Amino acid sequence: MRYRHIALVGILTLVPITASDAGKPPANLDDFIKSQGFTSFHPPRADDGLGAIISFDNKGRETIVAQPGDCIDPKAAGMLPKPGAVAIGVTSYKITKNNTFGASITGDGVAKAIGVSELNASAGIGTDKVASIEVKLTKPYRNRLVKLTTLNLIKGKPADWTCASLLDDKKNLLIQSVLGAEGISYTFTDEGGRKINLTLKLLQALGLSADMQKKYEGKGSLDFSGDILLGYNVWSLRSMSGLQSATTTLVALTPGNVEALRNKALK
Repeated sequence: MRYRHIALVGILTLVPITASDAGKPPANLDDFIKSQGFTSFHPPRADDGLGAIISFDNKGRETIVAQPGDCIDPKAAGMLPKPGAVAIGVTSYKITKNNTFGASITGDGVAKAIGVSELNASAGIGTDKVASIEVKLTKPYRNRLVKLTTLNLIKGKPADWTCASLLDDKKNLLIQSVLGAEGISYTFTDEGGRKINLTLKLLQALGLSADMQKKYEGKGSLDFSGDILLGYNVWSLRSMSGLQSATTTLVALTPGNVEALRNKALK
């Protein structure tokens, strides 16, 4: 079963932003995700979150070895059932002509994840005096699995469990927490920071369909709703002599550990 639209909301310990960065918007979406202690999905997506087993292909992208429910049922492993806002001080950043990485991630990844594959935010720079685009996440959220619950679930499986070899493969990782948002908003401003209403010329430059051009012409921003999974944390299974062994445990990997595995997969 695929979890296409999961209402993933929870409370985890926030990773503090240092004093020098307090109140300072991140330079791009990747910076924002890192500031919260998560690894960025490449690209952002709307499914395959909690309970998925992932690996990396030779371009460094997450590949789905097992989707949620195939091996680990997120609900049985302690996923929080009810939505709830997460207090994050910085939820926006700006795209400029010098910030192509942020523009690429936003235009190609987030927009596609919520079903707006036509949008390429960077194409708006320079059109109708647009100097920058503020990207704001709507209602960021988190959710997680519970380590003890998940471990007991794994240890309770029979010795010939199909997923045992997948979890035991050191290249495979189990997604144990996610960072997401319920939508995204784009506001366009000129050199003086003044908001620019959306013209037909600008909407065409963004590559939006005729129906979307009609919907947004004259509006002050592009506002899209839909669950977006932006970042994740993982566990790696450690087992000396089978899943039922007392030594079997789940080890949380840091974003640095995950990036090292991603880089190792690159060719």
